[in-house]
Amino acid sequence: MFLNNCRFSLRRMRRQGIYTLINIFGLAIGLASFIMISLWIVHEFSYEKIYSRSDQIHQLYKTFIIGDDQDINSSLPYMLGETLIDEVPEIRNMARVCRHRALVSHGDLNINENQIACVDTSYFSIFDHRFIQGDPRKALPNPYS
Repeated sequence: MFLNNCRFSLRRMRRQGIYTLINIFGLAIGLASFIMISLWIVHEFSYEKIYSRSDQIHQLYKTFIIGDDQDINSSLPYMLGETLIDEVPEIRNMARVCRHRALVSHGDLNINENQIACVDTSYFSIFDHRFIQGDPRKALPNPYS
C-alpha cells in the first residue's frame, strides 16, 4: 500500500512539475519561517535567565511619536527610578544603566572602548555577577568609582 502511494506521488510530481516546485518551495518557506519564529520565541523566554532573580528583573521602555514616526527606546528621565520606588510599593530596587563610548588611557596605552556602562551602586544587588576579586556589596561606593 505504501509503495503504491509512493509510485502514485512520484508519477504525479513528474506530470505536474511546476505545481510540485511551487508546493515544495512554499513548504520550505513555511518550515523555515516556523523554525525562525520558534527560535526567536525561545530566545525571548530565555533572555536574562542567567540571573537568579530574573523573574523579578524588568526593563522600562518609552514610546514616543513625532509626526508619523514612532520610536521605542529605554532612555528615561533620571529621577523616574527613585520616583517609582516611592510611588509603587511593588518596586523594591532600581538601577540606572547608561552606555557610553570613551577613550581609556593608561600610561602610553590608549584604547577606544565602545561598551562602557555607568551604573548605580544598587546594580550589583540586582544583577548577581561573579566577582573575581572584591565584594559586590562594597563595589562602586563613590561617584565615578
